[in-house]
Amino acid sequence: MKIKKAILLLTVPLILSCKSEFLDAVSDKSKVVPESLEDMEAILNNTTVMNLYSAHQLALIGVDEYELTDARWSLVPSELEKSAYIWQGRDREEVQDWNYSYKRILYSNLVLEGLEKMEFQRSGPDADYINGAALFYRAMSLFDMVPLFCKAYDPRTAGDDLGLPLKTTVDVEDVPQRASLRGTLTFILDDLKIAADLLPDDAGITEKPNKIAVMALLSRIYLYMADYSNALFYAEQVLENRDELLDYKTIPLDAPYPFPRRGTGNPEVIFMYMTGGPSVLSVNNFDVSKKFYAYFSDNDLRKRAFFSNNADGRILFKGMYSGQNTRFTGLSTDEIYLIAAECAVRMGENDKGLLLLNRLSKKRYVEYQDLSTADFGDESEMLAHILLERKKELYQRGLHWADLKRLNLEGRFVEKLERTVHGESYELLPNSPNYVWPIPYQTVELSGLQQN
Repeated sequence: MKIKKAILLLTVPLILSCKSEFLDAVSDKSKVVPESLEDMEAILNNTTVMNLYSAHQLALIGVDEYELTDARWSLVPSELEKSAYIWQGRDREEVQDWNYSYKRILYSNLVLEGLEKMEFQRSGPDADYINGAALFYRAMSLFDMVPLFCKAYDPRTAGDDLGLPLKTTVDVEDVPQRASLRGTLTFILDDLKIAADLLPDDAGITEKPNKIAVMALLSRIYLYMADYSNALFYAEQVLENRDELLDYKTIPLDAPYPFPRRGTGNPEVIFMYMTGGPSVLSVNNFDVSKKFYAYFSDNDLRKRAFFSNNADGRILFKGMYSGQNTRFTGLSTDEIYLIAAECAVRMGENDKGLLLLNRLSKKRYVEYQDLSTADFGDESEMLAHILLERKKELYQRGLHWADLKRLNLEGRFVEKLERTVHGESYELLPNSPNYVWPIPYQTVELSGLQQN
């Protein structure tokens, strides 16, 4: 019988450096499921699968944080990336954001099914950690895809809008269809709330999930859902336990990579998660958007920490919290400060919001004068300032695409994106259908999923 590739592309070899025998025969479920806690932990410790290639490549390509010259656009080898740059996104190439996410979900389900089959070792701190980590990875991998392949979250329509296939088994014959967007996010939130009770506050290294990372991810998700009360609640839970900030006055601003490799020694990094850069974002192609670069004053330490001026006059980006040439898309306290500041203001707690913003800003400017409510005409002006700081601080983190969708739906902070390639103009209007990328065509053909 021909095994369906379905949405997981399960017939692609999945390489585990430690226990590859688990995946020797994907079609035989009994041979796939690991049988010991050590085997399960080895699966989750495969950082190449679990911590790299987060689903943010399309989000990074689609935003206006950078620009390509006509010549560089023409030389991009991927037709998918070229079309995504102009918000067409209708090519038939493999989509790494989808494939790697469902690969992580497969690994997570392998572990969860293994735990379910165990009779004697399902309780205790080791089993709790493994269970919580697998739930965290499954939830994070699913949520990464929501801003890409689903409409912006609107509570009025989320019960009818299409979400994602919620794969909970390793059985390749089990091909779930797409849940609703509300159902997808409810599933993700439920996984995370269970994980929060199972994981330790600190897992020892930044590549491993922990309870604070769960709270940070919950805050990020509720922000995307415009549930500002819950986003603030979880942000404050994080900051009660982890409020350290990196003082940019203490780092080598002019170094090729000013931030420590893999977040080691950076007190802001809660969970190290990265994505490999697509071709359009390589140093040979990528130019920082002049509009974005203009947001950074000379008094802003991020201008030197994030950017360098190339000999040919181009402005390049170097400020990855990964400390290397991979985009950091993980969880960190600077993002949490900004979530808390925005949500506090939205909840009418303006003084609290500005206090949080001031704490962050003191670590980012050469000289900084605390802001107060007297410095702003109204709440919208205050929010606009916080959102601008968010744009700057989270540059190239893969989050701006989700912010555009969320804020466009709100109305008062809408943006229209524009690009010109070889004399032809392209635009992405607020709430355009092109904010929803197509499900990969091979997946639709093999599984019958409903296409966007």
